[in-house]
Amino acid sequence: MLILSARASVISSTDVFWFILELILLVVALRKKLFSTKDVKVLVIFTLFYVGLILFRNLFNKLSGEYISSDLIFLGKFLYTTFLYCIVLKEKTLHYITKVVTHLAVLSLILYPVQLADSGIITAIGSVFDLFSLSIHSAVGGYNNFLFFTVYDAHATRNCGFSWEPGAYACILALVMLFALLRNNFKFNKQTYIMGAALITTISTTGYIMLLIMIILKVLNSSKDRGKLVYAIPVVLVLILVFVNSPVLYNKILSAYNTDMQNSTDYDNLQDYYSQSNATIPLNRFASFIQIFITFKYQLLLGVGNKYGQILNKNYSFNISNGIADGLARFGLLGMILYLWYYMKLVSRYTRVTMNKVLIIIFLLALFFGEPLLSVPVFMFFAIYPMLYTGTGILENKKKVLKPQQQLIQQVSN
Repeated sequence: MLILSARASVISSTDVFWFILELILLVVALRKKLFSTKDVKVLVIFTLFYVGLILFRNLFNKLSGEYISSDLIFLGKFLYTTFLYCIVLKEKTLHYITKVVTHLAVLSLILYPVQLADSGIITAIGSVFDLFSLSIHSAVGGYNNFLFFTVYDAHATRNCGFSWEPGAYACILALVMLFALLRNNFKFNKQTYIMGAALITTISTTGYIMLLIMIILKVLNSSKDRGKLVYAIPVVLVLILVFVNSPVLYNKILSAYNTDMQNSTDYDNLQDYYSQSNATIPLNRFASFIQIFITFKYQLLLGVGNKYGQILNKNYSFNISNGIADGLARFGLLGMILYLWYYMKLVSRYTRVTMNKVLIIIFLLALFFGEPLLSVPVFMFFAIYPMLYTGTGILENKKKVLKPQQQLIQQVSN
């Protein structure tokens, strides 16, 4: 599912591979009788709610029937695949996703120095796969992918991993790393160190912000005595100074904002410039959000659907880079609230501390703001998984620190 979500190769750009994966998952689930009564109930309720919502949305926002058909395809292709993935792997789904992402991160850390030294080797391998690729990226100059790693001349010094660009790879790493941190009682382990190292090589502003937040979470939860939290203050202050003075953090964000404000008054010239190379106008995060809001206004309450680009690009051809703006256009404010609520429902299994939850909400908003990835299955997984399984990670974590007497009592009771 991760490779399909990567949007980087023939695998994710060809519908037949999605159909094959979904069929395999369905056959496995049926043959092994993995569908529980609750699974079926959740699927039916979710489908009825989803279909009812898009029908009401179309009526409310006065949209044509093609927006309904597009969203129904999205339901069958992406949402059901994610549901089936969770149903097949059950409670171990999060464990396996973390394990696979860690292994792929190791691979990227091995290949990244090769890319820096001479990407010609990797490019040659990637070109073989691109012979059969229908990927939208294959027409881009200097882009090569061989399923598990991508080399892109536009990001020659950055690690794209198995994704189509380094920012998206950083977001996937950070999200999986966060839940690995939660599942391990806010302690860094081998998996988080590996994913953290890979995240650093992406040189992604969004990725670095999320890494700083995870370090703060780790520091704040490193002491059981609240009185000792005063020692975390210097660490937090140092991280704030790093954020303010780093060229890839505050300065880059400020530069992107100024560029967006300047370009927003010159779309005619930008359209002429990018159309010469059959490219779209790349909007940074702030311009993306503004353009989405200006275009759809009240329609963002319920969203427009996955074909919102037909309306957005009537006058200009834009490339949206803001995940929150993309999510509002696709799912609406209502959908985004539900999305975040289910994420936090999963988070609540591992921590009930208010400060932790506030920081994680900031983390998720930064994540969503950074890249338009909310329609990617690996991101939807973290919202769908808690719909199906309600096991409490807090109790699981407590089992790791039981006293000897408690362990004896537990063994006797079992």
